[in-house]
Amino acid sequence: LGKNRKTAVFPKLVFAIRDGLNHKKGDPNYDIKQLALECASKRMYPDILNYDQVVKVTGSFKTPMGCRSFLGV
Repeated sequence: LGKNRKTAVFPKLVFAIRDGLNHKKGDPNYDIKQLALECASKRMYPDILNYDQVVKVTGSFKTPMGCRSFLGV
């Protein structure tokens, strides 16, 4: 970001991977997932979440508000 090339930490960006949407080759948004993974590999940003696993564990999908917002789950 800017002349110092720093990663912005706010707003928090979350990319969710979901079966049938972007998880596997042939899913409609697979190419976007590949770009998110490339970005995350260079900057550790955005956060990547497995949609189906979050729903399995918590009963619904809500995006985290910060790095510790899922600690109580």
